[in-house]
Amino acid sequence: MKQTFVLTVADYFVKISSKENVPVFFEEGYSNFLQLEEVENYDATVVCHAGLPDKSAYEGEVIFDAVLDKQRLWQVVQTKKERAFIVFNPNKIEEIQQVAFLNDSSTEWKVYSHVLKQNDESFISPLSYPLGALILYYLTLNSNAFMIHASGVWDGETGRIFSGFSGVGKSTMAKIWEEEGAHIVNDDRLIVREVNGEYFMYNTPMPYADLNKQAQVSKFYFPFHAKKNSAEKLSGAQALSQLMAFCFQHNYDKKYTEHLITQLERITHHASTYRLGVVPTPSIIDFIRSVEFKG
Repeated sequence: MKQTFVLTVADYFVKISSKENVPVFFEEGYSNFLQLEEVENYDATVVCHAGLPDKSAYEGEVIFDAVLDKQRLWQVVQTKKERAFIVFNPNKIEEIQQVAFLNDSSTEWKVYSHVLKQNDESFISPLSYPLGALILYYLTLNSNAFMIHASGVWDGETGRIFSGFSGVGKSTMAKIWEEEGAHIVNDDRLIVREVNGEYFMYNTPMPYADLNKQAQVSKFYFPFHAKKNSAEKLSGAQALSQLMAFCFQHNYDKKYTEHLITQLERITHHASTYRLGVVPTPSIIDFIRSVEFKG
């Protein structure tokens, strides 16, 4: 049974194919990012397989270990032939849900997925979190782009990104802007990409269904809770280090770090960056616009 899908995110095209006799399933968040019509050129390909490979296929040196709250999410293993990604089920500790292999140019994936069953029907879910996000992250390494943990809003004239650790108010800021008529590009994970000298932010698939969105971006804010609204403009190393702290990065390879630094250096010359003290009321919108007007 031949199955082919095209994933379109941030103007990237990823071909997803399978010849298995097991249907390929995608989580709800991918519904508006998939198409059946193929395109001429792809940025990456994903070949899906049903069932996990023999353990010997992904044995090697662990070069990156992603752990959150003492739970391992995934590992990158350097085998004798290629890089292997061992992805664990976020709902079942230490259960492997996928093993993926990536070529040296970060463009060709082979994804082996645990076979799932529901109502006596079998299926595979090759892009189940976090592997789908990992594939998108590695796409950014081959272009002038980066992935950042942030909320993005567009008010019809200006695109603003609010970034920081969980709890600083990114989603609250997005909601305040939305209630004032702005469009939310995404409130958690964005891809920022340079296109012909301009920068655009794009949403990525989330657990919920959303449209495929993009907006031009020219401002970055790093909010924190405060007793009064305040803003401090950042530049140079300050701006770069603040941005870098909230970007997705796998630092096991020097070239990945160098790529990210290059992208952030470029965008800090294009976009203004601020530390932003926030009182979470609608008045923050007028405050931000006044700061931007003053420059």
